[in-house]
Amino acid sequence: MTASPSDAAMSSRPIKLLLAIVEIHGGTGAFAQNLADGLRQFFPAEFQIDLLSMRPASPTEADRRRFDHIHTANLSVSETWRRFPETAPNLLKLRRTLKHIDADIILALHNFPSLMIPFVAPQRKTVKSVHTHLSTLLKRNITRPFLKTIIKNRYGKDLVIVPTKGVADDLAQNFNVTNTRIIPHGIDLNRVQTLATEPIPDLPPRPYIVSAGRLSPAKDYPTTLRAFAEAKSKNLPQNLVILGAGELENDLKNLAHSLNISPHTHFLGHRANPYPYLKHADFFLLSSTTESFGLALLEAMTLALPTVATQTAGSTELLGNSEFGILVPTQNPSALANAILDLANSPARRAHFSEQAARRATNYSLEKMTRAYRDLFLATLAQS
Repeated sequence: MTASPSDAAMSSRPIKLLLAIVEIHGGTGAFAQNLADGLRQFFPAEFQIDLLSMRPASPTEADRRRFDHIHTANLSVSETWRRFPETAPNLLKLRRTLKHIDADIILALHNFPSLMIPFVAPQRKTVKSVHTHLSTLLKRNITRPFLKTIIKNRYGKDLVIVPTKGVADDLAQNFNVTNTRIIPHGIDLNRVQTLATEPIPDLPPRPYIVSAGRLSPAKDYPTTLRAFAEAKSKNLPQNLVILGAGELENDLKNLAHSLNISPHTHFLGHRANPYPYLKHADFFLLSSTTESFGLALLEAMTLALPTVATQTAGSTELLGNSEFGILVPTQNPSALANAILDLANSPARRAHFSEQAARRATNYSLEKMTRAYRDLFLATLAQS
């Protein structure tokens, strides 16, 4: 006989939940932080929440408060072909690390943890999740055919949690993974709006446009920079602010220099509190080639920022097919430049999409997301 979810929730000790992630920075890291905050806010004392970072961790003080323990496996999770020869050593390191972590249930956040953890610790109750459009992501990987076969075999008939219908459709059509459940991301709307009012010492010169996200290939910042340069050549008054860190930082700064936009482009790096920078912007840009959901986009919308985003699965769903923001084709600097100029030159358009963005954001509350995950965890623990 199995225990019911309510029995599990009322057990004599908190449920030991482990969130396993490649690294704490970036969109998936922000999701882990939001989920931990939501569980503590809406279901206090029900969970002990630990974090496992595959790469060496650099947690903030806020992270140390929201997670009971922060573990690191110190894996070499490369973004290039090097990931393939790293697999065997990474598996051994991860197995050793998990032996020293006591967890009732593990939420594997995104593809790498979802593949690795069930393989090295098959006895653990692990919930798999995919947070991006995998087929697009794997186009840049030379081991794509091998990885595609692994994903098909390792995911099998197991439940996979996804944030949007677009991600679910991609898994079904390209990897034959059909047992998916959609749980949209959510954020604490009041918290974001409160943090946005905090004073910051290095607010860039206004007016400016803002973009936020890891400086990685998937975010396609070269398209942002080329579009900004084209719009600037047509008398765009705004500067450009980029929030985020990543492996492409030097390349992007060099590109900005070659486009003669360095004086107007501000690379501010990672910010623990990005919201004041968003709040004071005229509008928000997102030029990703793949976006499963667009958490930074949702954060901008929460602050009533008009938005321009590329037509990825997540952004298209979030923006309601251009009802709540402007959508343009991916990897098309001229189309993005035209959209930038459209908003810059039309206060009425900015006001319209500001109102639409704020209205749309109310559908993605932290409580709704957290309750869905809490119910999932209890149901998983209740299974024999």
